[in-house]
Amino acid sequence: MPKLWVMSDLHLEAVRHPDAYRPRCAGFDVLVVAGDVRHGAAQAVATVARLAGGKPCVFVLGNHEAWHRELGAERAAARRAADRHGVALLDDGEATLAGVRFVGGILWADGRLGGQDGAPGQATGEMVRVAGEGAARAPSRTATRRCCTPARAG
Repeated sequence: MPKLWVMSDLHLEAVRHPDAYRPRCAGFDVLVVAGDVRHGAAQAVATVARLAGGKPCVFVLGNHEAWHRELGAERAAARRAADRHGVALLDDGEATLAGVRFVGGILWADGRLGGQDGAPGQATGEMVRVAGEGAARAPSRTATRRCCTPARAG
């Protein structure tokens, strides 16, 4: 049975030198990363590849990879970076590494998992723009305030 090294929610955008982050894990066969590595999908994929150190790795984008960006563009950038770095990107897909089948996708992105219709431009509750028909559409200022700022007590 392969040994998995599993991590998520690193949020390296919050540290001064994210590329200096080098945790140690002895004896893993596959690195599994479940999103929120750092802002920017291509940079996150490169970080995952670096952390894997040449071993197989699988990655699902989190919401912070597309934070303040357009989701479709970040997904495309992630796919290009994954091809370049040899990272198995689970973008509504699957990969088999070391005899283990991994299945994943970014179900948080369109609201359907929570019963919303996933319409382009709809407030997502995140600082991420969901585009439709190939064009980026940011939520209205009112929708952004409502979904992305804490509610006031009283």
